[in-house]
Amino acid sequence: MAVAGKWSYAWVKAFNSGPYYIVLIGYLVLTLFVEVPIVYFTLKNNTESKKKLFGSIIMMNIATTLAVAILERLFCRGQW
Repeated sequence: MAVAGKWSYAWVKAFNSGPYYIVLIGYLVLTLFVEVPIVYFTLKNNTESKKKLFGSIIMMNIATTLAVAILERLFCRGQW
């Protein structure tokens, strides 16, 4: 349904129109872009394999984001 009016009205309508969850794919991308470099550059001098460190950081970010997304949907049920 098209929303006529101001830009601010469209945002209010979008956020009040359904049960939107916080943890989605955008959250994963944001954590990957922010958290991976911070953790990598903090721990890179303490590891033997920088490639394994990089891969494990990404895998753990994916795993924790999926776990939080599942828990959010279980405990924070929205209404239409």
